[in-house]
Amino acid sequence: MRALFLGDIVGRAGRQAVYEHLPGLIKTHRFDFVVVNGENAAGGFGINEKIVCELMDAGVDVVTTGNHVWDQKETTNFIDDYACLLRPINYPPGTPGRMHRTETLDFIVCVAGGIDMEMDDGLAIHLGAGDVMVQQGTNHSWINNGTETCRLAIALLDAKRKG
Repeated sequence: MRALFLGDIVGRAGRQAVYEHLPGLIKTHRFDFVVVNGENAAGGFGINEKIVCELMDAGVDVVTTGNHVWDQKETTNFIDDYACLLRPINYPPGTPGRMHRTETLDFIVCVAGGIDMEMDDGLAIHLGAGDVMVQQGTNHSWINNGTETCRLAIALLDAKRKG
């Protein structure tokens, strides 16, 4: 498999370079998979839905993000609609959560700040800096109710449940 990873796409000039050159690069080098960082694609401040669609049309398979993805408030309205648009693992205060379930075995380390893992039954588990959690198959959402950015290190291991 041949993969291409492009760094931060910043503003119109960065997007234009991707739109103009990526299709040719994919064809010439026979890339099977293309990943770009799009958190600053909208004028250096976040990303919007139109840009996500244009990047996909240009041949991008996955758009990674960071804390700037939330600079465009509309992102919260569409981020869950695009599996190709990845959420960051740094959560500024007030970052909205998304209820989801993973079938992987998840190892989560809170590197800085704090975060709440809210369960579908209303239970919330707080992780502070240095805390470690291992979970699998729970329906949960990550929400930063604190006053500082939370940074997580997460490893997801493929794990099939029996039964």
